Amino acid sequence: MSLLGLSSVSQTGAQAGPTTITECREIDEPGEYVLDDDLSGEGDCLRITASGVTLDGNGHTLDGDGTGTGLFIESSESTVRNLTIQGFETGVRIGFSRNITLSSVTIQETVGLGIWVIRSNDVLCEDSTIRRNGSSGVSLSDYSQYVTVRNCDLVQNRASPVRAGSSAIMSIEDCRIVDNDGPVSFTPMPDSKIEGTLVSGSDGPGLSTNYGDSGIFDDPTPIRNCVVRDCDGAGIEQPHGYLDVRECTLSGNRVGYRAGGIEAYEAILQNNNIEDNEEYGVQNTAPEEETTTIDATCNWWGDESGPVHEDNPNENPQGQRVSDDVEFVPWSTDRIEDDEGSCDGGLDEEEKPNGPPEGGTGYISKKSYLRIKGVGPYEDVDCWGGTVYVTDPSDVEDAGFGGPGEITVPPSSGTDDAPERSVPGHVIRAESDAVPVTLPTWGGDRGACESLLFVDPEQDLRADVEYRIVTDDPRPGYEEVDTGGFAGTIHEIVQVEYVPVRSDGSEEV
Repeated sequence: MSLLGLSSVSQTGAQAGPTTITECREIDEPGEYVLDDDLSGEGDCLRITASGVTLDGNGHTLDGDGTGTGLFIESSESTVRNLTIQGFETGVRIGFSRNITLSSVTIQETVGLGIWVIRSNDVLCEDSTIRRNGSSGVSLSDYSQYVTVRNCDLVQNRASPVRAGSSAIMSIEDCRIVDNDGPVSFTPMPDSKIEGTLVSGSDGPGLSTNYGDSGIFDDPTPIRNCVVRDCDGAGIEQPHGYLDVRECTLSGNRVGYRAGGIEAYEAILQNNNIEDNEEYGVQNTAPEEETTTIDATCNWWGDESGPVHEDNPNENPQGQRVSDDVEFVPWSTDRIEDDEGSCDGGLDEEEKPNGPPEGGTGYISKKSYLRIKGVGPYEDVDCWGGTVYVTDPSDVEDAGFGGPGEITVPPSSGTDDAPERSVPGHVIRAESDAVPVTLPTWGGDRGACESLLFVDPEQDLRADVEYRIVTDDPRPGYEEVDTGGFAGTIHEIVQVEYVPVRSDGSEEV
């Protein structure tokens, strides 16, 4: 009998399940909890203050009276799933917490916010619905970090479906964001991103950047594989920060993409379909003294003839309209599908087979390199942000000199069996439309950095492309190099790598 009793007790303990929640209450012990019925209450309902809690709503509902918070989480390592929360002032409030997961929850018809995240880290909302709330669907305070909204529906919220504070880091992945009264409002921060998401029918912009109190970062915030359409404003509005938008579709909006504001910004738009927007495909509205050119190359503009702008070389382009200070050549002559297009629009026929230009190896005087990079004794020299344009040697008049000259690269510069070869000198300068010169003038209207770049003639250099020298510590090349009379003798030649500023091979823009 004693053995039977012990066996019965052990089996009962092994079968013990989660604690059943039958009323609004505080959960202050770790463990598993489950609802077996709907709960209604006045003011706050459930509050999780213990860490290590799993709450399964079991498909039931927390129903409020228009006040309080349906679920308040002040915890860590806790998960809530399979629960509907509706009718409260705030649906879910997550405060000073970490490692919180909301899975398969519905937050709807609150008076104010759907989900409010306050100074919390590593919060995940997945496979959930946030709809018809009286204010923002998801709101992140300053200093909330690594908040991810994944595979969620955010529909018909009365303000922004997502709104992030000035230093909040967030990701939106594979979401459906439809018919909200405000934009997805995010702050360009390191590790933030938006990808695989549909934004449609917003009353105003679809996506919009916030002011970030941490400044502008070297790496852009990526927006990838998104569709932003039919918004009563810009599909993407960028008054702040640095964005990199690729493989997206911007269509049916008032403006596809609009940049420019009171804060400095940078923008890259490449390999996107920008079509059927009412006013502009891309518009740059920055004040003249703060204008930054938007890199909008290799996009589809709704027609193979490219966008409508006076700089389009075609006589009667039929694509989207673009404003000034938008670089759009070359463009895709096919609609981009599966990230593939034909980026040869606007190029001369003989250039089309080559596609966009690539970088290469060149040789330049060390003095000129230091000036262009703004280092060493030339830190205060304004050399156009380290970028240059090229004048082809054939465009340079001799004017009593021996042309732009050339240098002979001996075998020691490469592998032991490399043949000796001659490389011509190209005049490099700041402005793409500057008139060809007869010799470097160093100063005056042409700038303090004009120089010669010696490049193998088989490398593709184009006069209308901006290049950046990306070598940080160039190795010495040759001394006492004779340029054939052009600019005399240049000392201390160094070997450098250069890339087009707006090519995929460049890490800087």
